[in-house]
Amino acid sequence: MRAYRRPLAREVERLDISTLSWFAMFRGLVPVDWLIDAMGTTKTAGGSLMRELSLTSLQRRGIRSILRRTPQPVLRRILKEPVHQARRTLADAAVSTAHRLAVTRDLDLLPEIIAARGQRRVRGSRDLEHLVRDLPAIERWHDPRGRAAQRVMQEEIQALREMGHYNREIRLLPEGTAQVADWDLWKDEAFRMQALGLLKDRRRELMAVRDRERYEREEARRRERIAKQAQRHQWALQTAALLDGREAAPGLRLVVARDAETLSRWGAMLSNCIGGYASELELDVFAAVCEADGRVRLNLQITQSHGVEQILGKYNRDAVHELGEAAQQVVDGLVAMEVGFHPDALGADGLRLPQRTH
Repeated sequence: MRAYRRPLAREVERLDISTLSWFAMFRGLVPVDWLIDAMGTTKTAGGSLMRELSLTSLQRRGIRSILRRTPQPVLRRILKEPVHQARRTLADAAVSTAHRLAVTRDLDLLPEIIAARGQRRVRGSRDLEHLVRDLPAIERWHDPRGRAAQRVMQEEIQALREMGHYNREIRLLPEGTAQVADWDLWKDEAFRMQALGLLKDRRRELMAVRDRERYEREEARRRERIAKQAQRHQWALQTAALLDGREAAPGLRLVVARDAETLSRWGAMLSNCIGGYASELELDVFAAVCEADGRVRLNLQITQSHGVEQILGKYNRDAVHELGEAAQQVVDGLVAMEVGFHPDALGADGLRLPQRTH
């Protein structure tokens, strides 16, 4: 023993601290726990422990299960890797097998998978990790008695939530309507069914109140829309009566459209889209500036809120391009009849528009 003890100690001192090659000298024929302990206690060149090599109990269990099923030739290749590489790869593989949830990997198939793949093709810990992750998932069945206890606990938790909801709801009811429940009273089946029925009736009443309030809001909005449309309609009739047939400028007069056919005819004459506004008839005022022979020169859209929003000629040309100086006379004539203009009215470029008063 003394003849080789000191040489052996010198060999240990010269051992490369970044590898597991010391155990590789034994061809992997060492307890698996020795390998796991070596991964967690390897020292750096300065003598301090590598903090990143600390393994959790979950990782230790997973690595132990993997290494016990790994053939010796593959294990020897892993032992020759740097310790940080082997540790990190095996820890990642262990996390996918020793999970706390109900699904894990069937590690009993690992030797068969390695044999089918060929041991020579498993070159190190990285290939081993890939094989472990590709193992089929299995469900970890629990003790039926444990499942029954868990089901009872879940039912009691649900019952406690229902009791708390019941006690909160009855505070909103008139005093004396319902009895406050404690746990012993809530476990009474008759009382619980009566309480749940009360909550159901309470929800039905609240839903009926919300439905009624929603209907009243919608009805109020509908009546408001009808009232606004009636007001617009009345304004449109009065404005149309004021403008129809009036002189817009020397040699030009205003004609107000009364039906969709007139709008369509004006659109065809001026090659514009005024015919598409038929749905707004008698809510807005649509007028044309016509010559004495009935030739249409401009189309106008006048709204209650903004006044003249469009004043366009053929092919949607600006009024100045269509009538020249007469366009300003049309604007002045409309202003004299107390018709306002939108500051960004289409076709009004080059015209002096009145300032809007608020």
